[in-house]
Amino acid sequence: MGPIFVRLNAVAPGMTQKPMFHGAADHPETGKMVEAIPIPQIRYASQDKIAGAIEFILSDAAT
Repeated sequence: MGPIFVRLNAVAPGMTQKPMFHGAADHPETGKMVEAIPIPQIRYASQDKIAGAIEFILSDAAT
């Protein structure tokens, strides 16, 4: 039997700009913890950006 190839795509955005995020970020106690979370892209994810990444992965353009 020859090699078996498996394509794996994943989206793991981390912190996302949503009302719950802003509530935690603006809270006097949890805000410090939110600021301590490492952010590789130096920005928080938006729902539109995450959806765009998923849409691309599912499209024929992602060959």
